[in-house]
Amino acid sequence: MGMNTSIILSVAAVLVILIVAIVIGMSVKPPAAKALQQPSKKSMDTLLLPAQGNDKWWIKLNKVNQLELALLLAGMALPAWEKYTSSDPASYQDTSSMLPTVIDKNLLAVSLKEIKAVASLAAGSNYQQINKCYNQFIGPVIALQDGNWAPPYAVKKIFLSCYIILKGIAENNKANYNENFFAVAIDHSLDCIDIAKLYTNMQVEQILSGYRFSL
Repeated sequence: MGMNTSIILSVAAVLVILIVAIVIGMSVKPPAAKALQQPSKKSMDTLLLPAQGNDKWWIKLNKVNQLELALLLAGMALPAWEKYTSSDPASYQDTSSMLPTVIDKNLLAVSLKEIKAVASLAAGSNYQQINKCYNQFIGPVIALQDGNWAPPYAVKKIFLSCYIILKGIAENNKANYNENFFAVAIDHSLDCIDIAKLYTNMQVEQILSGYRFSL
């Protein structure tokens, strides 16, 4: 009888330990999966701001002249992009799918063409194509910010220049519109032209002088 009681007590003790272990295991939640990091607007915008300096006289141009000069210089810098995409497609790593995303090699040329088409139109015009082009820049710009796309510096400059011009046009009717976007684009294009050696300093100066004297 005493032996049977001991066996029963031992089995009961084991059952209690098992039940406690199960309850504790159920109460402990596994760590939540870490969410994919989304770039903040502030961190992304740091890509858009070139170095400041007292020689940035184009900041003082009116919006029309800023846009005109921005388009002219972006067109001059475009060969840097065309050369980059002539042999291999430009692509970046998409953090959401982890698959390479190819950038349309005609994106910049098409964007500049669409900008020129609406540049002289009044506010409130149909900007559907502008917005379509603008949206195609978002992924690559985020990839630049995240370090998932690292093109040559001159290529990065002309890519950002076209993006910023689009941004200025697309936000034309918004309260936070900043016409200095065009001035920033001018700076990026000038950097691209200089780094890629697309034109001589004298050739660039001849183009700039007409706008400088308009101030």
